[in-house]
Amino acid sequence: MKTEVYLIDITAYSDEFVKAEYEKISSHFISTDGERLSKRKESLLSKILLCRTLEKSGVREFQVHYKDSEKPRLISSSNMFFNISHSGRFVAVALSDSEVGCDIQEIKPYNPKVAKRNYCREETALIENAEDKDSIFIKLWALKESVLKYTGKGISGGLATYDFSAFADEVKFTAYGYEFYTFRLEDTFFALCYEGGNVEIIKTEV
Repeated sequence: MKTEVYLIDITAYSDEFVKAEYEKISSHFISTDGERLSKRKESLLSKILLCRTLEKSGVREFQVHYKDSEKPRLISSSNMFFNISHSGRFVAVALSDSEVGCDIQEIKPYNPKVAKRNYCREETALIENAEDKDSIFIKLWALKESVLKYTGKGISGGLATYDFSAFADEVKFTAYGYEFYTFRLEDTFFALCYEGGNVEIIKTEV
């Protein structure tokens, strides 16, 4: 199994460029129940990046189906899976030959009230005792979202369901029957939930 993670810096692209490029590939993205697809710059760039990565993999005939409260699905003959995330300056697209979930989070100040609602007791204690509370807080959040995006449940699936306090210092590990891979990119943390195999991180352009 192989998973590729493509990353771009959204500040490198003008709004005009993004809108023009998206118009060329917009027909690939279908809302199957009337859900309104986001027109924000980072969302459009993530779709452009997905198209570019699929084309590089030899997939040219495809549709991405969006349905409210469900994980977007790739419809093609390639049997490939994807997940998208964006935060701060960066957009990430994970492309894999098995199910995958990814999340990227810009580092923000630790918020005890948010932690109390969404983190377990062990995670909260770990953050409170950490020298760099902000980084641990965000890394744990990215890990939680990556597995919830893998399962397709999203935040409604319960961030507090998963306790990653034992893995706060790990880069690659196994938990809850899944494989995880994390790294820090400047002021953001990236987390990948996947089924195993090789992971390649690719900083690219569109």
